[in-house]
Amino acid sequence: MGVDFFLDHHHARGNSFPVAGVLAALLTIAIGFPGCRTAQCDAVAEQDLKHYARTANQCQFAELDCPVRSEAHFAEEPRRLRSASPAEPWPITLDEALQIALRNSEIIRTSGQLGSPANPILNNPDSVPSIYDPAIQRRGFLIGQRSVEAALADFDAQFATSMRWNREEQVQNNNFLAGGLTPGDTLASDTAQFSAALTKTLITGGQLSLSHTWDYGANNSNQRLFPSAYEGTSALQYRQPLLAGAGVDFTRIAGPLNGSAINITGLTQGIVISRINEDISLAEFELAVTSLVRDVETQYWQLVLSKQVLDLERTVRDKALAMLEITQARRAAGGLRSGALEETVVRELYQQSVLQVAAAQDQVYASEAELRRLLGLTINDGRILLPIDEPIKADIAFDWYLTLSSALMARPELRRQKWQIRSLELQLQAAENLLRPQLDFVADYHLNGFGDDLMGPRNDGLTTNQLGSAYSSMFDGEQTGWTLGLEYSIALRRRLAKTRLQGLELQLAKSQAMLRAQEIEISHELAATFRDLDRTWLATEGQTARMLTAEERRAALGALSQSAPDRVTLDELVRAERAVADTRREVLASYTEYTLALATLHQRAGSLLATHGICFQEHLSGPAPLCSCGPDSPASVDRSHLADDQAQGPGLLPLH
Repeated sequence: MGVDFFLDHHHARGNSFPVAGVLAALLTIAIGFPGCRTAQCDAVAEQDLKHYARTANQCQFAELDCPVRSEAHFAEEPRRLRSASPAEPWPITLDEALQIALRNSEIIRTSGQLGSPANPILNNPDSVPSIYDPAIQRRGFLIGQRSVEAALADFDAQFATSMRWNREEQVQNNNFLAGGLTPGDTLASDTAQFSAALTKTLITGGQLSLSHTWDYGANNSNQRLFPSAYEGTSALQYRQPLLAGAGVDFTRIAGPLNGSAINITGLTQGIVISRINEDISLAEFELAVTSLVRDVETQYWQLVLSKQVLDLERTVRDKALAMLEITQARRAAGGLRSGALEETVVRELYQQSVLQVAAAQDQVYASEAELRRLLGLTINDGRILLPIDEPIKADIAFDWYLTLSSALMARPELRRQKWQIRSLELQLQAAENLLRPQLDFVADYHLNGFGDDLMGPRNDGLTTNQLGSAYSSMFDGEQTGWTLGLEYSIALRRRLAKTRLQGLELQLAKSQAMLRAQEIEISHELAATFRDLDRTWLATEGQTARMLTAEERRAALGALSQSAPDRVTLDELVRAERAVADTRREVLASYTEYTLALATLHQRAGSLLATHGICFQEHLSGPAPLCSCGPDSPASVDRSHLADDQAQGPGLLPLH
């Protein structure tokens, strides 16, 4: 500040000032002033950087009151080849397995996820289907995911009120604006404002509003009739679109037209579109449940096959061990065929069968663990699942045309796509409406009030107009006003409206083409399944013939070994037993594959859930898990809703 004065002082005198000299002096003072040196600053900076680096590299964990569930934390050691603890058999049918899966599947798992780097349960949990998804959609409120309840909220009456007080004191400097005060006097004003409004959006797209306002003013001006007074209005206003955004159909599709909100949110905010989104969510949920049922059934039959193969391998191992003991006894007795070669060959066959038993046992453990995962069970609870159902061993014929018709009607993928097309058709209808200009009818009728007091006596003591009570003067109805009119606006080139319309037309064309492609794709899927049925059934017949031939050969070798022991070696008998076991395994695998082909046919025909007695039922009393419905062992999928949802539109569409 002193330097600035010094400069101004010399400038006023007209003398030149040695600016360079002053700057040099200031620089000298700054350098000589005690401060941090370069080395010290570097040390402090390095220390600060270490602090920030240490803080940034610390892992932060969310502190949640979520203890690990006992099913995971206290799970027993899994069964494996080197840790095969005794287990209690748990006989289970396919229907029982499906009931357990539906009951335990809050989160719907699928096969092939375990151990995958892209396992969505671990890497993208929000995308994993669950029993909560339809209810979440039913309570959605975000743009593009709004539920019917959120869409109906646009028509809820809105109430707003405010109250403000103000005090202002200001010196007057003008005879004409001083309100009768002498210039230099202080004008002291007290003001207050009250407002209340009730607004309701109508299904026609119009808006009805009832408002009430009061303004209070008081000051020390001597030119006022009353030192303080109340002025207010009670008004009824109505606005109705006549062209763009008008009508019940538009409002139900896109929601009420509110300024430019449609340009941001799109035409998907109405009640009808929200209901369609809920139906799409139900179709996607049915797809997830169908996938779960298909995976459980597949894994169940895989476990059946694994146990059957294990029994075969154990039989071969036991017979190979018996043959090995015979060769060892012969060699010890010095019989005709006491050579070491035969013993080593039989021993090798026995060792091979031991390895195959171990591999079959490991496959049983793996299949049982995967089935437990799909059923939502712990990895080991001291019991081992023992499937008791048998694969289908009868040739079942299906009518192509009936099956194809069922698929084209019942597949949830097609129903989901048809709902998407219907949504786009409605959005296109609303977009055509918005091509029209904005023309609104506006009307207003209001009552005005004025008084010395808000609710005092009518007589003011000064006039004959009865201005003592502001409310009395308002409700007398002698001070009224009204407005009628039209408001018109249009975007001259309407580029946004046209672009929106053209975009929806293209989306609709793509969705319709996609529906045709899906129908053709389903017919090809069904045709492939019909071919698989024929192939797998013929394979069962061929493998059965092979098995019978192998059994005949084994019987012939056994008879020959009894009549002419020198003509048949023990390793030939072991190999014959192995051949019978291999053909039996192929027969079992063929029947399992045929049973799975039947399940695939039902899945692609859209009848898999109905085949197992699984239905969808709307739940009205709160969250409910997947549960059973039906006389014996059916199952149903329950979804959380509130009872008042029934009053908002049609119920759930039948899924079968």
